[in-house]
Amino acid sequence: MASVDRLAQLRGKSFNDMPVPMQNMGGSADSYNIFLDEAANIQDVIRQINDETSRIKSLQARLLDSTADYDQDRVRRELAQCSDEQQKRINSVKSRIRDIEPVANSPDFGIRKNQFSGVTRSFMDAISKYRTVETDFQRAESRLLERQIRIVNPNASQREIDDALDQAREGGRPIFMQSLVGGRRDQAAGTLQAVQDRHEDIQRLVRTITELTQLFDEMQDLVATQGKVIDTIEASTYEANVQLKDANAQLDRATKSAWATRHKKWICFWISVIVVIVIVIVLLWYFNVIPHSAAGSSNTSS
Repeated sequence: MASVDRLAQLRGKSFNDMPVPMQNMGGSADSYNIFLDEAANIQDVIRQINDETSRIKSLQARLLDSTADYDQDRVRRELAQCSDEQQKRINSVKSRIRDIEPVANSPDFGIRKNQFSGVTRSFMDAISKYRTVETDFQRAESRLLERQIRIVNPNASQREIDDALDQAREGGRPIFMQSLVGGRRDQAAGTLQAVQDRHEDIQRLVRTITELTQLFDEMQDLVATQGKVIDTIEASTYEANVQLKDANAQLDRATKSAWATRHKKWICFWISVIVVIVIVIVLLWYFNVIPHSAAGSSNTSS
């Protein structure tokens, strides 16, 4: 067991000693590099989760195939230890993913969002694989429990067996326990212990599967929220572009209108100048500033 404990310590160290993610990352190059490093570290832990899922699956198969009580106890303890370490990794990744969730006002939000979505979906895949392994094991344990119930209580009906399995999944005591203890305790003591162990296994598996399902849904909502943020940003960008085009069109119309107005003003100005000149000439002629004789002599000489 010492080697198993040491192995668990080494596995725990691989993800517990990783850098703690920084909060409130800004848009600088340094913070972006920190973000990328943390995303890569999280992916490493996710790979450890997948590796541990394979190990847990192997231990579950050994437990199902084992017939010796001592071997079953040893494998069950090792399996429980691996499951605890797995849960720690999963909780660590969950927390760290939330820490690197990009904010909409980040200048490199689009790039961060793609990285974040990739990490989150990898985590969801790992959760799904682990949940499938636990679900398959829970079904196998239920089948074994049913066989053991028939051993200790051959007269049990299918309805009673189904009720016992349901109570095991719901955390209650199997309904046949009282009659078993009162009747053939000596003959079925070993089987009774196996039933109790399997009963506890099923309860633990149900809790784990429920937690994994909730976590999967939570991560799915997180990805959907990021998608809504992107949609909002794109809609705002589109609206801003439309408004900018409208503003440019209005500016062009205003510029053309202003030019036309200035052009008309210049035309009116020169018309006014010509009119004033003509009026001045007429007035000068009328008041004999320009002599009439000049015009008359001109006519006589001709």
